Amino acid sequence: MTDSPSLTKDLARGVQFHMEPTDDAELRVQAYDTADGHRAIYSAKHPRDWYTKQQTRRTIANTIVENVPDGVDSDEVRGALQDLFTDLDAKSEEVKKKLQPPDVAHVLNNTQAVKVYGGEDAQFLVDLKINGRETTIEFTAGEWANDSPGPLKTQYANAYYEVLELDADQWREIRQSWQEDLEEVSREEQTTEDMVAAQLLEKLRKRRVPVDEKSMVTNDVNAALWDAPSEERAEDDDRGRQIRTGEVPNDETVLWVRSQAVVSVLDDLGRGEEYTARLSRTLQEHSDIFASSTRHRIDGDRMYLYPFNPDALNVGFLDVHESDDSEEVEP
Repeated sequence: MTDSPSLTKDLARGVQFHMEPTDDAELRVQAYDTADGHRAIYSAKHPRDWYTKQQTRRTIANTIVENVPDGVDSDEVRGALQDLFTDLDAKSEEVKKKLQPPDVAHVLNNTQAVKVYGGEDAQFLVDLKINGRETTIEFTAGEWANDSPGPLKTQYANAYYEVLELDADQWREIRQSWQEDLEEVSREEQTTEDMVAAQLLEKLRKRRVPVDEKSMVTNDVNAALWDAPSEERAEDDDRGRQIRTGEVPNDETVLWVRSQAVVSVLDDLGRGEEYTARLSRTLQEHSDIFASSTRHRIDGDRMYLYPFNPDALNVGFLDVHESDDSEEVEP
């Protein structure tokens, strides 16, 4: 994800101070004899706020000064350390952010917005944008308050196919930063259509089965056809993969979802099929679908399909179930 951050400072000619985060949420503090191949004259792990503790600062300084190479002015080294520690303490928050563990910094630097929808069933939503791809990480109140990074790690892996290396302390650091930027949104500010659309997407993400051929859509109501831009998949036309219409941009990847799957979710939410028109408008406003549903014929069967934005359902190319069946399907 990101390279490990660090802080390095020359204390005197031939002596260098270095500090960097470790995987267990501490800081490794080191001092080197640069004239002797960077031989370590001090190396130890300390809590991330060690420079705010007078006793720890004194212990580190004394140990480094006692081990400076011959010919180096120990008073100069001690004075440089005192100045450095004072500066670190005065800029504690700035230093803490600079030396965040890589995955903590990666998540926080790519956070777009943090919202909570209050009420009896509070819902916390965090918008991330990484390498141009946006997704929303959702937490229940219980998940938000829990010290486990599990929900964040699982949803991040589903969206970006990478594993975050986070422990409980690092999750708490992320949550604390998010908490400071948290925007409370009342349920009244979220329209009924917005709420239903969010619930629909949440359920579809759990049910969708991304596939790469049209014929596979006829066998499973939850099958969703991955349709890459035409210029990239022109050679696959004879396998019947592409079904895009003029309403869908040619340069966008589309995930075609059967309207029957959408209606099934609406039934589960206590909404009738007549609700689909309003829902379609809301999904288009949020860029979750490119257009309303359109009718298509697959293997002789006529069905309506919605052109979903794959990001809305957390689907990427690696999620697609491929078929070895190369039989030509009916255009």
